[in-house]
Amino acid sequence: MMLPCMLLACSLMAPPAPAGQAAPPAPQQAPVIVLEDDDGVLDKALESRTPAGGLAVRVAAVNLPGQGADAGRILVAAEIDARREATALTSVAYALYDSKGRPAARALRRAELRRRPSGALAFLDVAAVKPGAYRLKVAALSDGRIGTAETPVTVRVQAAGPVGLGDLVVGSVPGGDIESSLVAAGPVRGDRVVISLPVAASPALPADVAIRMEVAKDAAGASMVASPATVLPGDGQTRVAQAVFDARVLASGDYAGRAVVSIGGREVGRVVGTFSLDRSAGATGAAPGGAAPVARTLAVAAFKPGDVLDPAVLAPFLDDLAARRPAAAGPAIAQAKAGRLAEAARTAASAKPDDPARPFLRGLSLYSQGQWQAASDAFRDTVRAAPDFLVGAFYIGACYAAGGRDQQAINAWQTSLVGLDQYPVVYRLLGEAMSRLGQADRAVDVLGEAAGKWPDDRDLRLRLARAGVEARRFDLAADLADAEIARGDPDPALLLAGMQAIFERAMGSEGPAPEDALARLKRYREAYAAAGGSELALADGWLAALEKKSGP
Repeated sequence: MMLPCMLLACSLMAPPAPAGQAAPPAPQQAPVIVLEDDDGVLDKALESRTPAGGLAVRVAAVNLPGQGADAGRILVAAEIDARREATALTSVAYALYDSKGRPAARALRRAELRRRPSGALAFLDVAAVKPGAYRLKVAALSDGRIGTAETPVTVRVQAAGPVGLGDLVVGSVPGGDIESSLVAAGPVRGDRVVISLPVAASPALPADVAIRMEVAKDAAGASMVASPATVLPGDGQTRVAQAVFDARVLASGDYAGRAVVSIGGREVGRVVGTFSLDRSAGATGAAPGGAAPVARTLAVAAFKPGDVLDPAVLAPFLDDLAARRPAAAGPAIAQAKAGRLAEAARTAASAKPDDPARPFLRGLSLYSQGQWQAASDAFRDTVRAAPDFLVGAFYIGACYAAGGRDQQAINAWQTSLVGLDQYPVVYRLLGEAMSRLGQADRAVDVLGEAAGKWPDDRDLRLRLARAGVEARRFDLAADLADAEIARGDPDPALLLAGMQAIFERAMGSEGPAPEDALARLKRYREAYAAAGGSELALADGWLAALEKKSGP
């Protein structure tokens, strides 16, 4: 049974109701009025053995972290297909029946329900009930029509060490937008797989607790894709741990989602759920990105502030500076090359005001302390002192990137490239920033130029292949994989990019896969395994999908 995760994220912010009181309604249901059902219409619908079909209703239930070993909680969710012209004011009743048919929990709500983009109305409520097996039945009355739906429910209290756990929830909508969340069961469609887990975390998970989300072919299968989960902000004790995956790396079919909980690096529990993925031509969805970071197989490199202080990057720039001011700046530059940036800044402070070494070394010291704005100001002073010393512009870009402002970093790095085109690192950081902003074609152009200038640079070739996949220039990535195999000692990460390129190109074509796709993918897979590639389960999934598409 599936329910999109952000349905949870929006509904779990309020604390649980005290024992003996009715659970609070979901936030979107205000105002809520208990309906005096004089005619007993909804009661009769709940008790009837004959389904009421005047109104289409779909229902799902998700375990939330319990309030004790004998106190389970269930999120009751329903989707009601009311007419668009009808009022959104709806009466909803539900009951949880035990194995003997006795109601263990019952509620009646009247609410102005929110209408989803599809036109359906979404209902949420939380019920407290003892662990056990139940039958959940929901009856809805809207615009004079009534409908019912039911589903079996197993209420359980789950924990991993000190952390209470709910059910795993799989959908395609990240973030807190309740209106765009899907309620009804069905396949996941679009370019994202969103896996969520309700957890008891107030105000946050203990520091030594980690949650990893995985996708596998079955519950016991090897992980195909995995990512650390992010615990979303919230006010209540129950929070949502979530990871978002790029669905484009998976073929249509049935999968298992897993949440693996570890304490101090030791696994203490896991929660498993199944889902179906529909990647057919008719399946649509927003591109990866948006409110939540997407875990891609070909990960877009995050900017690491320390990279630009690495001696391999910084030393040539300091040599350039030394060539400009050999006498005055020599001692300070030597200190900077030795990694003593604060000391270098103090030594350079006595230099003349127009000496670019003075603000540049001060900027490096501030940057090393994480003072991005102050460092940026110092690097701007460097450019003013020596407009042709474009290393200052390069480090202004680094300050922007460290602060998460990639577009401004791109502008600065493009400026610096005018005078620093002899340094591969400028191309690499520029291409990575473009990739982070989804500017894949621009990244291909920048990284392609660099790979042409430095054909033996394996890192540049890898980043170019990844950008090629993101830009859907699949032949480029595959050709780079071919060349990598021909070179000998291939990089497994580049071969993985080549395999994904073959897979996405073949799965996006109408009819059978291209004739060379299957043979090419097999060759890449063999080379990948021989090179010690760690994602063989994913590679084998791609191979199985292409074999199926190619036919007998």
